[in-house]
Amino acid sequence: MRKFLRLTFILLTCSLLLKGQDAHLSQYFNHGVFYNPANAGANIQNIRLTANYRSQWSQASPFKTQTITFDKRVNRVGFSLLMSKNSAGKTGFTRLNIGGGMSYRYAFGDDENHEIAGGLQVGMMQKSFNPDKLTFDNQYQDDIGFDPNAPSMEVFANTKATRPFMNAGVTYSYGVNNADVKVKPFAGIAFSQINKPKESYIETDNVNNIKTTIHGGASITVAENVEVKPMAMYMKQDVFTELNYGVVTSFAFENTNTFHVGLFNRNKDAAIVYAGYQINKLLIGTSYDVNTSQLKGATKGQGAFEVSLVYTPQGKKAGNTIKKPKPVEKKNIKPPTKLTPPAFYSLAPTLSSTIKESKVEMGLAGNKPELPSGVYQPKTKDKIIPLDKLIAMENAAATDNAAATVAESKPAAKTKSVAVE
Repeated sequence: MRKFLRLTFILLTCSLLLKGQDAHLSQYFNHGVFYNPANAGANIQNIRLTANYRSQWSQASPFKTQTITFDKRVNRVGFSLLMSKNSAGKTGFTRLNIGGGMSYRYAFGDDENHEIAGGLQVGMMQKSFNPDKLTFDNQYQDDIGFDPNAPSMEVFANTKATRPFMNAGVTYSYGVNNADVKVKPFAGIAFSQINKPKESYIETDNVNNIKTTIHGGASITVAENVEVKPMAMYMKQDVFTELNYGVVTSFAFENTNTFHVGLFNRNKDAAIVYAGYQINKLLIGTSYDVNTSQLKGATKGQGAFEVSLVYTPQGKKAGNTIKKPKPVEKKNIKPPTKLTPPAFYSLAPTLSSTIKESKVEMGLAGNKPELPSGVYQPKTKDKIIPLDKLIAMENAAATDNAAATVAESKPAAKTKSVAVE
């Protein structure tokens, strides 16, 4: 009888959870698209691929959740794909969600540090169960107890219900891409199943209620390689509420790897221990929920184990692409022009003694030839002078020698000074 009551309680719990409250993840901070479609393309340059596996109450009544999300950012627009499956208990209750979304981000303020985003997500939801895994009162006999071959006498109109769903959300963040900002707050709100899809296993219609999710926190840089991130999330769906709050501390190493450690509390349900390690572009996160609720006796103290993988390759930033120059054809290459020294300048040879004497005489007479303006005459033994002046000097010297010879052959007479220019 106790076993029957326990099984009935577990079945009732599974049914209520599937009816009133969606699946939850302890590492919600690693799966932004799962909770808010506005997170598509947030904090990435190119793409992000995220996978998660969660197993809860594995021995008593296992709840398993698997999620895969993909999002990509193109300038201010983000795109996302989502697939999640939630299996509740041993009764075969499952929920499958497949959808896609889009977001748009707008930056404003000084240096565009403020950023708001809005997102929309649509898809199909399917809920199903296996009646062969259920037990009913008609299968219990007074004399033999439970008889699995006895008819249940239950008739279900459907064992599957497929309906469309629509989610929407907005987010705000400050200073995400600015390394100079030490405190970076962020917040968001999302509404899931805003179209209230109907499902029906029996004649009575069942409506999926809107789930409201409010989340927020801040990234605080406390040291050069240490970041503290307090955060919280509140969810409400029908009469069910959940509050999850805690903090994650990240330690960055010189090799670009990062170690994460965190502690959270899901109010009146579980304490959560989290640890993760970032290896280049891959983040591996693990967490364990320690059951603190009234079900810890029925679950034998077991909680939930969760592991997540986040792969985020970085793309090329716009405007940083370097274009290679086109190769130059050889036929278009002209040979360099050879430069030849002007014929105006010549290296003057060493003057003979006769020319030197004539130069001295010309200097005493005050008729020293002047060089043209702009011509530099270095102070060395081999002086560079204009070629025409050199010829004039040689001619003057020859004239003086001839005049001296004639003077020696004639009798003494009055001499006149001759100026040579």
